[in-house]
Amino acid sequence: MAVKPTAPAKVTGVILNVDGGPMSGAQIYFQDLAGSRSAYSPETVTGPAGAFAIVLPAGRYLVYVQPPYNSGYPIAKIRELDVRSGTGRVDYRYTGFKVTGTVTEPGGGPLGYGYANANGDSSGAHVSVASGSFSMVLPGGTYFFSLTPPPGLGIPAVSFFNIHLASDTTLVFSLDGHAVSGTVTGPGGQPLPGARVEASNVHARSDAVAAANGAYVLYVPTGDYMWSVQPGSLNSYITSRQFPQTTVAAPQTKDFDLSGVTWSGVVRRAGTGQPVPGARVSVYGNSGYGFEIAGAGGEFMLVVNPHDVYSISASTYSPSLQGFINEMEAVNDSSFDILVSPGPPPPFFTRR
Repeated sequence: MAVKPTAPAKVTGVILNVDGGPMSGAQIYFQDLAGSRSAYSPETVTGPAGAFAIVLPAGRYLVYVQPPYNSGYPIAKIRELDVRSGTGRVDYRYTGFKVTGTVTEPGGGPLGYGYANANGDSSGAHVSVASGSFSMVLPGGTYFFSLTPPPGLGIPAVSFFNIHLASDTTLVFSLDGHAVSGTVTGPGGQPLPGARVEASNVHARSDAVAAANGAYVLYVPTGDYMWSVQPGSLNSYITSRQFPQTTVAAPQTKDFDLSGVTWSGVVRRAGTGQPVPGARVSVYGNSGYGFEIAGAGGEFMLVVNPHDVYSISASTYSPSLQGFINEMEAVNDSSFDILVSPGPPPPFFTRR
């Protein structure tokens, strides 16, 4: 039995900014209330005059506007639109308060680059920080702001809670704290250049990359912090580590030792005992992860945290081989073979 096609409907409109000027580049989403369209794919984009036009199947829709990237405006759910009559119009002008902000880094200078994110009960916006400043347009309400600097520089990312907006506002944020410095070392006390040290809690996070001599420095506001250390790509055979929570209330020195139990051996093909060069040997435990690419003779070496329990996998991409050793406790330095046989690589396998 033939089904009568749904008649088309033309929808037009204009999107304006808070000052009444055209908002070019805004994406318009239509969510079909009958369920045939989602609100997750943009249907059209406003032009230089803020105008748009689109033909949709006749029906009832919820209309959303996503402003241009980095504009500082929030996504807006405009209204329900009924175009069963064949035409419809959506005009929208943003309302809200102009929020400008300044952001400083340790030492009081302007943050060169980063991101500012505001979240409230019903709205929010995300925008870049450039040369220590940013601007947003937000409805009145209570927000928390997250300020995020580039990673690895030791500048803390900090969240500021319960900021109430009831008028145009200028906010001042300081990403500063106590200096925590030290050295990251590995087996034999050797420095680990490129290691990443991170301190985090619910209010702040800071991470820094160790220099050629293993030295790092980062800044955190007063508080209790969990610590983690990634050894870096140059030392991926050493597992990452979690360290106990400590309180930071003043500048302090904090060294990290990533030495531990050494596991070494050869990746071999099951049945023949032939070495498998180039296999990726990955080790996973509750306290961290590491990997090694087997050498020309299938040899590998891993350094793991003493007394932790780890699982090990060895995989190749072509031909597809895999092998596992599950839940082995790191008690003593040990040497062992990992046997691999044909099979699909595990989902965490990465071609190198």
